[in-house]
Amino acid sequence: MIRLVSGAQPGDGVKLRLIVRSRRGGQSLVLFVMVLFGLLALAALVIDLGVARVSQRQMQSIADAAALAAANTYNSQFIITNDDVASDQSARTEAREWVSNHFNSLDSSYGSVRIIDTIAGADDAIAARQNLERDPDGGLLKDQYGRIDPSDPNQGLQLNSANNIHGDVVRGYFHESATHEEGETYLRDDFVGDPSGSAWLIRLRRTSDRDSLASEAGTSSRGVAIPFLFGRGTTMQSTSDPAEQSNPENVYAPRKHGITVRATAIASPTSVKSVGPPNETYLKPGVTPFAVVYPPTGSITFTSPCYLLNTPQAVVSLGGLGPSQLTLGSVPVKTDQQCYLPLIDPSSLYVVCFLYVQTWTSINPTTVEVTVTPGYVAGTNASAAISMSSIPDGLATQAQSIMDVHHSFQTDSLKIPVLSR
Repeated sequence: MIRLVSGAQPGDGVKLRLIVRSRRGGQSLVLFVMVLFGLLALAALVIDLGVARVSQRQMQSIADAAALAAANTYNSQFIITNDDVASDQSARTEAREWVSNHFNSLDSSYGSVRIIDTIAGADDAIAARQNLERDPDGGLLKDQYGRIDPSDPNQGLQLNSANNIHGDVVRGYFHESATHEEGETYLRDDFVGDPSGSAWLIRLRRTSDRDSLASEAGTSSRGVAIPFLFGRGTTMQSTSDPAEQSNPENVYAPRKHGITVRATAIASPTSVKSVGPPNETYLKPGVTPFAVVYPPTGSITFTSPCYLLNTPQAVVSLGGLGPSQLTLGSVPVKTDQQCYLPLIDPSSLYVVCFLYVQTWTSINPTTVEVTVTPGYVAGTNASAAISMSSIPDGLATQAQSIMDVHHSFQTDSLKIPVLSR
């Protein structure tokens, strides 16, 4: 609106003053509300995805430990009993107990984040869509298996004795050079299920199980899919696909199916590259007090000159020892403790491999006969990493020949389970 105001004074001409009043006040408030709405929606998504990320990290940590436990249990049992079936079952049971013991006291089957409170109304609607029910002792929502109970074989991690590829515990072979990805049907390029394999896969998941592969009794299990809690207050649509109306279970709908979280760990044995000294107090196996020249591959019993370690209480690694650390000497007396035997190159006397030795016998004062267990998997005091402090200087020229011999003993050498993924 414009108004003319007279500002005349005696003796002056007429002065006009223009006053302009704007009707556009409040624009900043409108912009602030619009920006605030977007920020709140973004914050809601960040919180929901943060909850999923925390749960996934917890699941992955336990899956890693369970995979290593399964691999160690199988190999230690098989060495003693030579019974593949019993050792396989023991490994699956050990993996199940690892998961059960770590998640038994938490709020949900997989992951400690409480995903649904006991508020009536909206939570009950989520429960109905995910086939959940109330936990009578605490009012929490749980899935069809409930929270893990180690004494109930129908709850928690399933043993998957049939070794189905979509199961919780799968035995097979790992291929390092393949693509490390897992599809919706749980097929992988880097892992092939095989009941005679040496690698172990452990799988934890929180999903609405639209394909019915994650909740087969005896094969697979699942925790509750993580719902969008804060995100439900945004404009997130159930789905834009019209097929939801005709077949709602097979079309992903964020509001209905929530966030699927998986954790997969694969443990497979690899050649040991470092071993520590034995500990008689705790009966911990370790490096033998002597080293021998490597035999032809596949030899179980063989004779060799006996080279005593000048520092038997030190860590020994691939490429370690050498002439300054070894002395041709008398064969030591055998103890009952398990031992890891260094094999050395006859010319350089550097370590090229390790074997698990069962017994050794003196042939003459400086010659020893040893009997080894090919492919033995160590459970402790061994590593797949090289201790650089134990490697002599100037070894670069010998490295290639050492690795060539090392790889030729891949089948027979001492091994230790490591996380391959």
